[in-house]
Amino acid sequence: MPFISKQRLYNIHLPSGPQYKADVALLLMAIRLITLFPPENPKVGLYPLAKYHYFRIEGSTAASIPILQANILIALYKLGHGIYPAAYLTIGSCARYMGALGINRPAPRRASMGMPRAMSLIEVEERKRVWWAIVILDRFVSVASPSRPFATPDPGLDDALPSDDEDWDNGFIHTISSRTPRHTCRFRRLCQAARVLGEVISLPNRSGSTSGPMNENDKMTPQLENLERMRLDSILQSMLDNAIDLEDPDLDTMTFIFSTMIGLYTPHLSAAFSTLRSTRPPTYEDPPTRASEIVNQITEAILSALLDQPYFTRCNPRAMSPWRAYFMYHALSVQMATLRDIGPQGDDEVLIYMPGMYGERQEVDLEKVILAIRQAFTVIGARWSIGNVYLRLLEAQEALDATV
Repeated sequence: MPFISKQRLYNIHLPSGPQYKADVALLLMAIRLITLFPPENPKVGLYPLAKYHYFRIEGSTAASIPILQANILIALYKLGHGIYPAAYLTIGSCARYMGALGINRPAPRRASMGMPRAMSLIEVEERKRVWWAIVILDRFVSVASPSRPFATPDPGLDDALPSDDEDWDNGFIHTISSRTPRHTCRFRRLCQAARVLGEVISLPNRSGSTSGPMNENDKMTPQLENLERMRLDSILQSMLDNAIDLEDPDLDTMTFIFSTMIGLYTPHLSAAFSTLRSTRPPTYEDPPTRASEIVNQITEAILSALLDQPYFTRCNPRAMSPWRAYFMYHALSVQMATLRDIGPQGDDEVLIYMPGMYGERQEVDLEKVILAIRQAFTVIGARWSIGNVYLRLLEAQEALDATV
């Protein structure tokens, strides 16, 4: 998530000399924290030091953008290494701090704590990107718990999206609406995906399927809920196709969209494994069937990455986002549930049916699929500890099932 201006960092913050301002020093420490590969225990090392200095500087220094940016990086660290509920709480504190600075929407505002109005387009763009970065984290941290309230407002269709990443790095800024061309910059695509994720998370609340209070007149009927799910599914599939249909596929957005798709069909995943062995084409009107198709689509993407294409595991590990661990966990969970449901087959292969390259359904060995996804988890775990956390959860479930 490129929300720190290289132009401002190199030309304004760093030239102050070896005695950096406290907020700039904190930001540099947070950048170092997020770029390091984690120790075996992600709660030791630089992490507690960064937390300590943030709390010390937050209460003793005037509010500033670098302090907020540092806390966003700390929140991302907590999210990627499975430090909960601290990740959720820290994202909320980022939203409050952002509000205190007057950055309430992705547009320049006069601050409420003495922070001056942005004096350049680069500064305006940086504040816009900070707002979107917090929205992205706020939506993603709630994908598994839709009853949690958001800390940030829902982005509207008319809210300004970030400018082109390369232009911003070079100091050239132009405004653009959310109705963008098909091929757009990576961060802008991620922002658009986060806006859809907000709608996905809100769907159970609107349909009354969560435990929160709701007026009976405001509840969505099952028919309307299914139509809304199909609408969001169609949008996500189109966004996914656009992210893939690039000379250099946008992995960050692809994995975020996969996680959003899992969030859309989470209530139906428990029934999805029963349809994985069906040779019939998917029925999009039936949520469990569509959920199983999405699991197969995700599984096929993971297998392609491991065997044929450098999509998921052969890319630069430092550039690997934490989004991919969530959807892979659910995909592997469904495949393991399918294997448990089928039971031992001796030396025979356990086959499931997955979409092929040209739309046909092909047979694949389920045990080999599970082994391949486990291999992908070990790669993710080397960069983000949440991958190891999910793997331990699945191993614990395996052990529990073995004792039943």
